[in-house]
Amino acid sequence: MDEDGGPKATAQLANACAAIHKGLVPSAAGAQARGAAAAVLYPIVIVADPSMEAFAVNSVVNDVFQKEIAPWVHNVRPLTIMSIQELEEVLAYTAAGAFTWPELLDSRFQRATENASARSGLTRVVVWSVHQAIYNLITQKGIPSIPNQFRRSHFERISSSILARYTGQPSEAPRV
Repeated sequence: MDEDGGPKATAQLANACAAIHKGLVPSAAGAQARGAAAAVLYPIVIVADPSMEAFAVNSVVNDVFQKEIAPWVHNVRPLTIMSIQELEEVLAYTAAGAFTWPELLDSRFQRATENASARSGLTRVVVWSVHQAIYNLITQKGIPSIPNQFRRSHFERISSSILARYTGQPSEAPRV
């Protein structure tokens, strides 16, 4: 709970998913027609701290999240925690059409088969990071590495400026 007694972290995200599921919040999927199948939600948390990519962190946090959404878990995929660096890498591949967001995210999920999670039917996240899932997909599909061109252009501009300052040579990289 936060200082005002409201939900925090995974409970807050589960409440947001519930609001979207109930049609209380507009979404890209639009309003759900009566009797129509509910849109599938892929909750993703983007973090600045790359330590959140560590082995099994996403799995542990997803276990907590799954308990918050258990009554309607069939409409919500497991929680994905992704660093900013991983997001930038994913964007390069999805922009190039190498794979889709659902394809990447679904490659990281599995039905629970052991302990209490199996009894409750919770879906688990594999223990490796999004970066590993990207690597697995591009290896499986035989896709070459695709750099993020936006990041690359900024890197080239910055490195050119640094070299110009310390070598006295004019900057040659285009400004973005």
